Amino acid sequence: MGDYGENSADAEFLAEDAETIVKNALQTTLSEVQYDPEKVAVWTNAVTDACLKGLQSLSKPFKYIVTCIIMQKNGAGLHSAVGAFWDSKKDGK
Repeated sequence: MGDYGENSADAEFLAEDAETIVKNALQTTLSEVQYDPEKVAVWTNAVTDACLKGLQSLSKPFKYIVTCIIMQKNGAGLHSAVGAFWDSKKDGK
């Protein structure tokens, strides 16, 4: 990651970019599937990983935390996954 000044436009977080990344991850992972509780863990991990990779590719000086929850519409079981990315050389936990 590069050095960013406090007022640098490069350091601005653009919600539209993040929204596009999330929509693409969801579309790619879930567009052709039907709910299957045995596959939900794989899907949550795939969505989370795709979002983190997309956000990381923006090369912005931010920490990212992605949470993905997939739940069947009838209120049954709940599966979730969480992932995070930060620059371990510059950021604390």
